Formats: sequence, structure tokens, C-alpha cells
Amino acid sequence: MMAVARRTLNRWWVFWPALGLYLAMGALPARVWFDSHSIAVSDATVGSAPAVVEDRTIRFSFLGEYTATTRDVLTNEVSGGCAGSGRVRYRGGLSGVQTMSLVDWTDGKVACASLAPGTYYTETCRTVLYPLWGILPRKTTCATSNIFTVRASNEAG
Repeated sequence: MMAVARRTLNRWWVFWPALGLYLAMGALPARVWFDSHSIAVSDATVGSAPAVVEDRTIRFSFLGEYTATTRDVLTNEVSGGCAGSGRVRYRGGLSGVQTMSLVDWTDGKVACASLAPGTYYTETCRTVLYPLWGILPRKTTCATSNIFTVRASNEAG
């Protein structure tokens, strides 16, 4: 039985189309699984976490990892520990807007509620860990938010 399978796979009309199909599927971008159309972070005052509104489409269910990093616009440095990551099981077929605080967006990093006054942006990257049951290599896509401002509480208004 194995000898028959080996001879069949050694035939060019089996091997080359199978290799071509694998390479074509391997070139698929992460957007096939998850597409973040936009990420908008609201302005806030010191001591309150900005709101994050994401318009996204999850086409297929997958186990994924994400990282969310908030950086100062002027220095490009990660701001006060406002970065998080984790693993999430994404459910396919979901589309629309998701709203949460920046603290929840970064997996509970309370430092995101106490950013110093300044201007910031948040970059979120998601990785599909086992596309097509692990046959394909991992797929990653990143999205950057708008620039948002954190003001001192006496400047609000």
C-alpha cells in the first residue's frame, strides 16, 4: 500500500499540482481569516481609559494571538506599560463594530488608564496560529489606530 502511495506521489502530475496548490494557499494573507477595517481610539483625560472602537470582520474561526501596543507619537516609545498580548479563539462569521476600553484592549493593563498627557497611537497585530489545521504557515496582520490625545484633567472641556 505504501509503495503504491509513494509511486503515485512521485508522478509529476500529482506532485507539481499539489505543490502549486500548497504554495498558492501559503501566499494567502491573514486578511482571509481576520480583517480589521479600522481602529479608532477616543481622546481621554488622565486617569480615564480611552475607548477603542474597531470595525472588523472575522471570516473563519481560528486560534490566534494578538499584541496591542500604545506608543507616543513624538518618541515612538511604548507608553508607560500600555501594551498587552494574549491568545484568543476567534469565532468566524462575526462582522461589525466592537467597543471596549483601552485597558480591556490590552488585556487588562491598567497603565492604559493613566497615560501621561500627550498624543498616542495604538498598533494591534493578530496572528492566525494554525491556518488550515496547521498545514499553512502562521499568518499575521497589523492595524494602526488614529492618533489620539490624552489631556490633563484641568485641560478638559
